[in-house]
Amino acid sequence: MCSNRNIPHLRMERAVTTTYEECRKNHAASIGKYAVDGCGEFMPAGEEGSGAALRCAACSCHRKYHKKVVRQVPNSGFVFSNLLTGNRSE
Repeated sequence: MCSNRNIPHLRMERAVTTTYEECRKNHAASIGKYAVDGCGEFMPAGEEGSGAALRCAACSCHRKYHKKVVRQVPNSGFVFSNLLTGNRSE
């Protein structure tokens, strides 16, 4: 069995996508109950990099209250990184 761990110029590049789904903020926590607002997906309220981008346009909650989902993009094969330039960084 061949292993590519010892070959520094062959490595698998794994891309990931991050999305934020339903809002989980408990709006009834102050009275000891549990109630969410039903927001199903985070939509930024402003431009990328601005403070408003961390607020949801639908429910006005901060992004941290929305369920974070990280998915790996399927590999399309080996990426021969830095093979032609001679740089061998791990």
